[in-house]
Amino acid sequence: VLSGTTTIDEVNEAILGFTENLEASHCEIFITDGGDFISMASTVPARRGLPPKEMRSLATSFFDKVGVLALKRQDRVVQSYREEAQAPWPLAGLTGMGELKSFATIPFYSQRSTLQGVLSFFHEEPNVFTEDHLATFDSMAIQVATSLENVWLLRQTNLVLSETELLYKASTGFNSAQSVEDLLMVLVDSMAETGFDLMAIGLIPPYHTAGRLESLDIVAKWDAGTNEIATVSTRLPADTFSFVAQLRPNSAKEISYSKLDAQTQESIDQQLGGVQTILSIPLAVGRNW
Repeated sequence: VLSGTTTIDEVNEAILGFTENLEASHCEIFITDGGDFISMASTVPARRGLPPKEMRSLATSFFDKVGVLALKRQDRVVQSYREEAQAPWPLAGLTGMGELKSFATIPFYSQRSTLQGVLSFFHEEPNVFTEDHLATFDSMAIQVATSLENVWLLRQTNLVLSETELLYKASTGFNSAQSVEDLLMVLVDSMAETGFDLMAIGLIPPYHTAGRLESLDIVAKWDAGTNEIATVSTRLPADTFSFVAQLRPNSAKEISYSKLDAQTQESIDQQLGGVQTILSIPLAVGRNW
């Protein structure tokens, strides 16, 4: 089943659906992007449907108690509840885990030894997981790691194909454009589905000082509300639009409304419709804007 998965959700469903065959009462799988946990799935009723932030917190608490994130490849943590044990039971106090008396937790890694996630199996009885069970769990962890490698590879391939198609479409449109409005139309057709609310093309006045813009002249604008491209003549002077002076010909810049000074915020509200984020991309060859 895992060999045919193409998404993270399919990997989760395959593992959770196979829990009974593995003679475990419950199973959980946590998947990371190399940093934070991005996917969490569980067969424990009280832990299903929890908000991601809460589930992530529960997982981190459990993993910290048993030290699973410090394990190396092919290592695992296996414990069973014992009333006479001095140390507190790691599952005690965790949502939905009160009745579980055994667990086996296995981290799984990519081929580059990057942590991909953690696979855990639980049982309501103590001392039920045999060496055969543990060998099967280890095998499942390896298969999950392999499946996720394929998922990441497929996702990256699709992303590259999508970007290539987008660039080809845009390049064809740019080559046939006869005006600034035509250029903006190509951008709108290529990128409107990404969720932009407004797109504009601005020209650099010829008298700007080296390394610093004194103003930016908006000559064409598209608004998602009207879905129309309009020829405009709007000057954004650097003394009232402070971010203009920060623009450079060799890099894109993301401007956050909340981090701007009050005067610039007021100017944006008046002339740019109150946008909250601006992505400025230079149209330049070398240092020629």
